[in-house]
Amino acid sequence: MTSSACLLLLGGATALHVGPRAVRSPGAARSVSTMGLLDGLAEATKHLPIQQMIDQRVAKVSHILMKPGGSMTIEEARAQFEAWKVEIGGDSDKFAEVARRVSECEQTSEKGGDLGYCTRLKQLPRQIDDVVFVKEPVPGVYGPIGTKQGLHLVYLHSCGEPMGRTEALFDPPNSLKEKLNQVGK
Repeated sequence: MTSSACLLLLGGATALHVGPRAVRSPGAARSVSTMGLLDGLAEATKHLPIQQMIDQRVAKVSHILMKPGGSMTIEEARAQFEAWKVEIGGDSDKFAEVARRVSECEQTSEKGGDLGYCTRLKQLPRQIDDVVFVKEPVPGVYGPIGTKQGLHLVYLHSCGEPMGRTEALFDPPNSLKEKLNQVGK
């Protein structure tokens, strides 16, 4: 008994076509081979959030974190964040300076709060995602934003579409960063 298999790749989604006797889904009345193309794609991507499949923009983000449990009340902490926003203005260098001085994030404070390049629903808490990946993001300072880690002040440097595979192969190595930085200007 032999079976043939074919792997179909469409826009990052994967569907597996297997011969008629090879695989049956538990409780399914038909084999994988008789599934329609859309059924196969739906099965292959059923565990991915729809928004993540649609929104593949890349954002350059930095943050300042104030962890919960400190000596400040929530009102005092919010007032402190507002004071930092005034001090920073729209200056990314000033944001990095303040982050080095006051952020309680062990991983990023020494790097000026730099979280690097992030995609939706992967690296950032949902509350920050909702601010960074709005329909038409505007670079600048946002917050305070509350998450389970604490309060964040976020600097959005840029947000834009990732390069296609062909572009990435033929463009110089830093061109993605340059293009994303141009989005913010």
